[in-house]
Amino acid sequence: MRQAHFEAFFAGANAGMLIFDSQLRYVQVNQAMAELNGICVADHIGMSLREVVPELAPTVEPMLQGILDTGKPILDYEVAGETPKQPGILRYWEASYYPLLDANNLVFGVGGIVIEVSDRKRAEQKQERLTEILEAPSDLVGVGDSAGHSVYLNKAGQKMLGMSPEEARSPFSIDSVLAPSVTAKFHDEAFSTALREGSWAGETLFLSRDGQEIPVSQVLIVLKTEAGEVEFISTVARDIRDRKKAEEALREQQAALRDRNALLNSILESTPDIIVVKDRLGRYVAINSTLANFLGKPIEEIIGKNDLELLPPDTAREMMAKERQIMAAGITESQEEDVDGG
Repeated sequence: MRQAHFEAFFAGANAGMLIFDSQLRYVQVNQAMAELNGICVADHIGMSLREVVPELAPTVEPMLQGILDTGKPILDYEVAGETPKQPGILRYWEASYYPLLDANNLVFGVGGIVIEVSDRKRAEQKQERLTEILEAPSDLVGVGDSAGHSVYLNKAGQKMLGMSPEEARSPFSIDSVLAPSVTAKFHDEAFSTALREGSWAGETLFLSRDGQEIPVSQVLIVLKTEAGEVEFISTVARDIRDRKKAEEALREQQAALRDRNALLNSILESTPDIIVVKDRLGRYVAINSTLANFLGKPIEEIIGKNDLELLPPDTAREMMAKERQIMAAGITESQEEDVDGG
């Protein structure tokens, strides 16, 4: 009866089960093991491991021989290779091998239980590749659940927000990383738009763990179930502090330029004398209203032109020659000119 129970269990198990003799020849296999190897049960009996699955023999044979020699089992060992059933396809198994002892506690064979884990392994590899992709960018990449709690934050995000890996792995409220000044607006505009349209892109303010506000350019994407319920909210956010500093510096430069231009214009217009600024090619780059009135033209029609375009030819050539001499000498010179408007 005991043997019958064993045979029924052995045959009906959905895990691959096998027994080797001391020469590592198959003595018994069940149907599940035969299907894993792609060879019928009967064809296993009396054959060696190397004859049935030659691709796995270099890895598995030394392990089995070690059990015969030491009497110690090997548990939950992951094996990878190919089989006759699916040549060219890498498959994965989780195997446990046990010594079989006789009445004198001598090892006379090896028993094994083998479970194929190829699907699980490929899913793990896919997840690892996805994690590598998410960890590669310098931008924050995060995922939250429908309740507004974080379920994933990449290393760049941890660095940006000043979080330890342990803290990032623990669920935290997404609101806790938003600056208080933008939290209401974020929910009213960004989050509501993402829920309604599936995504949102814009700028907001994050709050690091040390209380520092961080301007970011952010994208929100809402992932829903087939029933239309929110399942996850993913985000990508880029630290734009450097850009904001550059924009502020540009604004300051533009303001300073406006102030300088206003001062220059004030100087130009504060005297009844003619004031002119020319470039090295003799083109007018700044003048006052006194000269414009003298020439009878608006200032904007004079800027960019030279004397030949505005004055009588002889007068223009004479003035341009003197100006070239002054520029060549590099010295200041005072002189009087009699000029007639063109």
